Amino acid sequence: MLINEVAEKWKAGGIPFFVNKEGVLRVLLVTSTDPRMNGPDPAIAKGYPNKGENSPQAAMREMSEETGVKKSDIADIHFLGIFPGKFYALHTYAFQLKREVLPVPDVEAVGHWYDADAALGIMHKGHRPALQTLINSFSK
Repeated sequence: MLINEVAEKWKAGGIPFFVNKEGVLRVLLVTSTDPRMNGPDPAIAKGYPNKGENSPQAAMREMSEETGVKKSDIADIHFLGIFPGKFYALHTYAFQLKREVLPVPDVEAVGHWYDADAALGIMHKGHRPALQTLINSFSK
């Protein structure tokens, strides 16, 4: 599917991450509290933009709502790309954190920390390319 085929429907999301003392890339993914959404697989915190929001604003809001990460926790933001999906294109950002933060459960999702390499094998299949892009950016 080409990105322009789903251009009218897009979501924005973010992967909070940090590198621990051992040099391991850690990512904060969410599991939906609604079994109809993504099933039990960990996924990128994401959602549709609110009226007037651009993709970085929507990604920041959705990631913050679903994980509890605050702007003050963020050291840097990286655009990972636009990943086409079955129903929408996902504008994805990586939020580099100053440290590992405790996820705050949301009514829609619960966050959990994972080693990035391990997360690839268990996360929502449609979100794996975005995480692989983040991992690749750290292996250069």
